[in-house]
Amino acid sequence: MNYTIQSADLTQAIRSLHTATGMEITILALDAEELLTYPRHKGAFCSRVQTCARGAKRCRRSITDACGSTRMEAADSVATCHAGLTTAVTPIFDGTADIGYLWLGPCVKAETPAPEAWEQARCGCGPCPDFSAMEQAFYALPRVTGEQLSAYVYLMKAFAVFIAQQGAIKRNYRADFVRVQEYIDFNLAQDLSAAALCAALYVSRNTLFRIIRDETGLSLGQYVQKRRLAYANQLLRTTDHAILEIAGECGISDFNYFSRLFKKEYGLTPRDYRRGLYRKSG
Repeated sequence: MNYTIQSADLTQAIRSLHTATGMEITILALDAEELLTYPRHKGAFCSRVQTCARGAKRCRRSITDACGSTRMEAADSVATCHAGLTTAVTPIFDGTADIGYLWLGPCVKAETPAPEAWEQARCGCGPCPDFSAMEQAFYALPRVTGEQLSAYVYLMKAFAVFIAQQGAIKRNYRADFVRVQEYIDFNLAQDLSAAALCAALYVSRNTLFRIIRDETGLSLGQYVQKRRLAYANQLLRTTDHAILEIAGECGISDFNYFSRLFKKEYGLTPRDYRRGLYRKSG
């Protein structure tokens, strides 16, 4: 995803949030890729976990799951990662669509006895090249009460609004449209519902609808239908595939419905359209 970032303004904002909470603050893109973190270097515990491929994969899954929950619920999310650590994430909303996430953590719940929390983390992370260093890094993590975490989430909301209003981070929707278009065109025979696209492309429904509407003036359903029919047109012109087969390749399994849609779009049924092509070529 393409973003324009005012790094000085953004860094100042998340530095202030770090000062207030004592925890690592990260700005994430809608696909959960890291855009900016303060302090700059990842916390020692997570860095230790991510030294092995298995740990890095689990960390990545925990992040995408938390962001996905936030996106689907359109609300803040307090999540527990695979190591049993607590994180918080809130959407950054520019007034019309989500543009990213503000992420806080990790931390350890103060209500859980430290040895118990460490045992959960150790089991969740699996083997580590330097076990003693990972244990030391764990006990250096912030311990936060539920009341403190609620207060931090409240602050995160305010900072997310500030970041969006200041224009410190902006989405390049044209680049997003190209990404959506490419995904649709490569998956025309698959499920292209809003839910499926949001899950595959890591965008909220509002963002997806805005991307399509701003670039085409169409609804998502209208746009997907046009792409499917355009592909059908191409196959009729360039292949000898049976029309029923073409309908399936375009993701429209009902032959009669496909014929009606095609005629509405191009003025001829698929069969008459192909006959006309044959007559012209002859």
